[in-house]
Amino acid sequence: MRMLVALASAVTLLAAVPAPAAVDYQGAWTLSPAADGVTLRLQLQWGDGSTWNRVMEESAFSGLSGTQADAAPGGFSIREDAGTFQFTGAYRERRGAGRFRFLPRREFGATLRALGIQGAAQVSDRDLMNLAFGGLAAADIAEFRALGVPVATMDEVMTLAVQQVSPEYVRALQGLGATDANTVNAVVAARMFGLAPELVRELATVGIRGLPLDGYVDIRRAGVTPAFVREVRAAGHTRLLPDALIDLRRAARARP
Repeated sequence: MRMLVALASAVTLLAAVPAPAAVDYQGAWTLSPAADGVTLRLQLQWGDGSTWNRVMEESAFSGLSGTQADAAPGGFSIREDAGTFQFTGAYRERRGAGRFRFLPRREFGATLRALGIQGAAQVSDRDLMNLAFGGLAAADIAEFRALGVPVATMDEVMTLAVQQVSPEYVRALQGLGATDANTVNAVVAARMFGLAPELVRELATVGIRGLPLDGYVDIRRAGVTPAFVREVRAAGHTRLLPDALIDLRRAARARP
C-alpha cells in the first residue's frame, strides 16, 4: 500500500501569515441542498477569488429557517469559537444567496496558546476565518488528543480545520478498526481522498477490515466496492488480498 503522508503534509493552507487587523473579510454566499438531500451546501466567495465549501445542518445557522423569505442585516449567522459569519440576503425553500461578513474572535488565539499549541503566538484574522469556516473549536482539540491524535502545532490545527476533519470522523474510523487513525497526517489524508466511514463499514461485511487508512484510500480510489468483491468471489477468487482486488478492479476498468 502506498503511504499518503507526503500528500497530507502538502496541504496548502489558506492562512500562513498574519493579516492586518483592519482587513475586512466579506464576500458572497450561496446555500443549496447538499447531495444527501438533508444537509445544506454553503459556498463562500470572497476578495482574492477564493471559493470555500462546507456541508452543514440547517440548525447550524443561528436565526435561519426553511420558511424564512428574507434575512435582515445580521439576521442569521454561524457562530464558532474563532469568530462569527454574518449573512444578509434571501433564503427560501433551502436555497439562498447574498453577502457575508466575518467577525473574528481574536481572543481565540489566547485559547490556542493556553492549550499549548505551538506557533499560536500570532494568529491572524485570516487564520481565524479558516478555523471558523472549518468549525474547529477548542473542545475539538481536546477531543482529538483524547482519541490519541496528538494535535500540537498551529499548522496541524489549520490543516484539520481546512480539511474539515472532526473528532466524530476520527472516532468513527477508529471504531471501525482502521489501524492508524491516530495521526494528523493519516486522518487528513483519508479525508482529502474522500474516505467515508460508511465504506469502511461496508467493506467489513465482505471480510476486508483492520487495514491502515492508506489501504482503505487505495481501495476507494480504485473503485473496489463490496459488490465488486462479491462478484470476484462468486467467480471463484475467494482468497484475494486487497492489493490483488485493486489490481483486478483497475484491469477491469482498463478494458475497452
